[in-house]
Amino acid sequence: MSNKIDFVEVVKKSFGAVPLRSIAIDPQLRHIQSESGAVDLEIYQMDKFEKIVLSTIKIYQKSIVEASAIAWPDAKHHLPVLWCNLTIVSPLMNFIIFDFIPMLDPVSWPGYAESCLDVNRELKTNALERLGDTVIDNNVMLRSKTMYALSPYSLIANIKETGLSHVPDITNAYINAYLKLWEKARSIEKSNEFESYTKKRAATRTLMKNNDPGYPKMVGAFGEEMTHKVFEAIF
Repeated sequence: MSNKIDFVEVVKKSFGAVPLRSIAIDPQLRHIQSESGAVDLEIYQMDKFEKIVLSTIKIYQKSIVEASAIAWPDAKHHLPVLWCNLTIVSPLMNFIIFDFIPMLDPVSWPGYAESCLDVNRELKTNALERLGDTVIDNNVMLRSKTMYALSPYSLIANIKETGLSHVPDITNAYINAYLKLWEKARSIEKSNEFESYTKKRAATRTLMKNNDPGYPKMVGAFGEEMTHKVFEAIF
């Protein structure tokens, strides 16, 4: 993404140790180009996942480049949703989001906190230490209802351009930790767990899809029909 950092390539490199299988998608969606912007979309599968979506969206007039990786677990395993995002609005901001989005309530399911949230807390602490004084704001509030779905230890920060050099290592740390959860993820066997998990997963997907603040900008660049198709693929 831009000449500053190719975030999708960083993500793919971090996933490099596991067997990702590319999913055939509509060629129209793989690369979208208009006078106002461009979209590149890749979708993969692997064991225990429904899909892993890598996207890069560019809106030329606004000087926006947003790259994102979202890993959607299947309906049978105890895994959070992985969300890694880097948005650059040149020269105004460099915005990062890293989170393991919980698919079970850690209050109702105490063991889930240990396997998901505690790991996320340590990752956030380490990431902020690595970024150091390149952090402009480490407590950014999303202007979107998507905030409701995130964990208490989501990393949402605005960083200086000099902080971008740390993003590959931070991305790698999050994905490596996530893959350790993936290796240990057990099947959901109890019906009440399965019901809670599938309900939360579906609600999270709907919430994120319906409240992405970038949707109006994408409609302006690519039209509503194409934007809808892209969002259906991502979420």
